[in-house]
Amino acid sequence: MSNAIEGRRRSRRSTSSSHTATAPARAPPILSDAYLDCHTSKNDLVKRMRKVVTALSSEDLEVNSPEHPSLDSLVQSLVEPRYLHHKDKEVRLHTVLACMEAFYLYAPSAPWDVDEILRIFAQIHAQLANLAHCTNASMPNYRNYFRLLSQLATVKVSIVLVELYNQGSGAALETLTELVHTLLHSMHREHPREVMNCASAAIAAC
Repeated sequence: MSNAIEGRRRSRRSTSSSHTATAPARAPPILSDAYLDCHTSKNDLVKRMRKVVTALSSEDLEVNSPEHPSLDSLVQSLVEPRYLHHKDKEVRLHTVLACMEAFYLYAPSAPWDVDEILRIFAQIHAQLANLAHCTNASMPNYRNYFRLLSQLATVKVSIVLVELYNQGSGAALETLTELVHTLLHSMHREHPREVMNCASAAIAAC
């Protein structure tokens, strides 16, 4: 009898161990570089990047919070060419939107080095140039371009370029000049008043 009972116990332990070994892996948190790494297609990457933008914009989010140990690694991954210079325009756009949220979150110090900051602004410049032919909410990505513009106006991220220039970066001044030029030449009468106001505020912040 005792041998039979011991046999059942071993059988149960073996079954329990096999269940544990085959349990599905835990999905990485949204605020982590691993979350983006898990994308299975371009469309999936866009969806994941949108969720990252939403998560970064949360008013409850704090830098160095123990609840988000992978936040820094996520932010660093945003400036990698595989995202910032992705061949798909939707990925590039939402990567820039995520970077803008990170600028605000980490203020007053940007979480990237000078070269990385300049690469981000080069992509901001490229995205805002689309406003020249995107004039109302019925057009694709209008709201995203407007969101990017309004962040420049309210968060005043372009001040980072001014600070870099004061520290001796001639490239920062060139980038700032290109940004202002784009804003001036992308605005026209077909744009709603809210867009014109944000463009004016963004230029004033420079």
